[in-house]
Amino acid sequence: MINAQIQRGIKPRVSNPDFIITTQKRFTKNADIIVVVSKKVAKKATERNRIKRIIKEAIRSLGYQKMGLSIIVKRNIANLKSSQIKSKLASLVLEYDKKNL
Repeated sequence: MINAQIQRGIKPRVSNPDFIITTQKRFTKNADIIVVVSKKVAKKATERNRIKRIIKEAIRSLGYQKMGLSIIVKRNIANLKSSQIKSKLASLVLEYDKKNL
């Protein structure tokens, strides 16, 4: 269903104040989850990389298997604990799944 929506130009998308989860325009069977952190969010590359690692680990620990997702970080979450980030992502991923059934 998602591929049909993308072909029609509809990209499923959910967001909260911290993240946006959307589907990649084109993805293959072995596409991974993409995490985007801009320089506006975190100036230093080490902070941006840390945020990416935390988010990827949270998604992995949630057991989320679908690939072809893009997660865009809207604000600096480097000072949050991983459990807080995991809970925010869990609710957003559930909302994304409900929207795309």
